[in-house]
Amino acid sequence: MKVIWHSDAQVSNSDFSHKLEIEYDFRKRMTRFLMQNPSFDCCEYYECFVFDYFVQEEKILVSQKTPEPYYSKLNSTWHLFDQDFLKKIS
Repeated sequence: MKVIWHSDAQVSNSDFSHKLEIEYDFRKRMTRFLMQNPSFDCCEYYECFVFDYFVQEEKILVSQKTPEPYYSKLNSTWHLFDQDFLKKIS
């Protein structure tokens, strides 16, 4: 699994830990989500899944770099994961 950070500004040291925590929590939850849905079993360690992390907005989306059909499958169920994840980080 790859998470690409996108940021228009430099992240301060004090804010960096928080942003890193969000990514770490996302990785744990996404791994669990993928494991619970066998249709996403595409590659070892889920390395074919790529996500874009928009740091200032604290928003993570499925990257178009994720190969098909996994990109489309994950995008179609993203709202289920995203709602649950956002509740946990709020």
